[in-house]
Amino acid sequence: MTLDATAAQRHGRSKLDPSLWRSADQANDTDRVEVIVRTDVSRLSELRARLEAHGDRVVDEQAHLGALTVTLHAGDLRALEADPSVTHVSANAIVEAHARRGDGPARQTGARRALIATLGLARANVSGNGVGVAVLDSGIQPAADLSPAAFYDFTRGGQRALPYDDYGHGTHVSGLIAGGSSGVARSVRLIVLKVLDGQGQGRVSTVVHAIEFAIANRNRLRIDILNISLGHAPTEPASDDPLVQAVERATRAGLIVIASAGNSHDQGIDTAPYGDITSPGTAPSAITVGALDTHATTTRSDDDVTEYSSRGPTPYDGMQKPDVVAPGANLISNGAFGSLLYGQYPERRVADARGIPRLFRLSGTSMAAAVTTGLVALLVEQNRRTSTAPLTANLAKAILQFSAISVPGDAFTRGAGSLNGAGALALAGSVDMATSIGEWSSLQMVSPITTIDGEHYVWGQTVIWGTTVIWGTSVYVNEPAWSASTVWGSTVIWGTAHP
Repeated sequence: MTLDATAAQRHGRSKLDPSLWRSADQANDTDRVEVIVRTDVSRLSELRARLEAHGDRVVDEQAHLGALTVTLHAGDLRALEADPSVTHVSANAIVEAHARRGDGPARQTGARRALIATLGLARANVSGNGVGVAVLDSGIQPAADLSPAAFYDFTRGGQRALPYDDYGHGTHVSGLIAGGSSGVARSVRLIVLKVLDGQGQGRVSTVVHAIEFAIANRNRLRIDILNISLGHAPTEPASDDPLVQAVERATRAGLIVIASAGNSHDQGIDTAPYGDITSPGTAPSAITVGALDTHATTTRSDDDVTEYSSRGPTPYDGMQKPDVVAPGANLISNGAFGSLLYGQYPERRVADARGIPRLFRLSGTSMAAAVTTGLVALLVEQNRRTSTAPLTANLAKAILQFSAISVPGDAFTRGAGSLNGAGALALAGSVDMATSIGEWSSLQMVSPITTIDGEHYVWGQTVIWGTTVIWGTSVYVNEPAWSASTVWGSTVIWGTAHP
């Protein structure tokens, strides 16, 4: 007997992604779908053999997640759901880059200097030296001031290859992280994992494959941070979403994942004014970043969240997102000659100091995530100078939130506030988590005021833990919450800090 969507909801939680229900119940003999099937890791080979014997085509395997990407007849979805060895079936959704046309004022020269000044990093004595950042995007076009340490093409199976970027988005993102003319952390090592094609699109399974690769090779390639400036509209809870679960596994493995919130808010896709955060920005432990418009000024008093930046809470789970917002409107970075974006939008090209139009202007939460990734790379280097304990993803997020500067909007619009580079660096340099759980990790608290271009800004001094705002001194204590093994927002025993 075939259950329709309503019946599936009545009779308990379906193992099918809700976006697959219509295909499962209204399929004809020729309809085929590509799905990600999850099972217990120990039963993966057995499930693969049964699927192939049935005539289904296994496209990819993510062994650590116990997942297979499979093309099969839509009419077989309900039978697959009834299989006791199958834990969940998700759609292999299309993911897209999170960039938009830059259509407002922007400084045509001194782009990096202006961005650094806005973040309060003009006097920073760190540059990301020794920090490895994996960029999961459309690739990279090398330049004199932007060269990857390694390049792997997952649109062609994940093999090491000569770097290229046929879309142009990945080059822009990488430039904001590490470019000589635009990067926040110019000394980082870039490991570029190409997961998007020449149209700026890819599949969830490809991104999951790249994340699993980064986890498995994090020591060999010395990867500390993942930048994921792409996503798709969620179709199921975070606990079932394979892309979210891959991100959570990366965090548990000790990597810091920065994800873009999405650019869906002004597209009229949903009638609700909130709840359009994209996956994997819905991952609890990811640092999910919305886009801030600085209106091409250094002062923070005129900053506001862009109209397109996706708002929380997360669909299905109602979790607080984004975590912070960062400059993301009309940012200038490296362009990729011959790429789709560079050729299609000549008005976005920007000449460098020599008059060569090798730079490019884009807007979006992709750009905001890249700026945040650059800052987190600086925090990792700063932490290594002051502590023998690694900077965890949870502590990095807490530092960014605690030192954030207020910006108009509610928490579902701007998270804990806007990125404060100077404050975050000062805080990272004052705490040493190589102490016992529950003990103070700093000899003294940092003054919660940052001066940027002569103006003084008081920090927000809050951490949004799940649905609870944590005030006070939490970030100065080695709390269980800051452990890499703790899922952000879960129940923990707090020490001296109280909600």
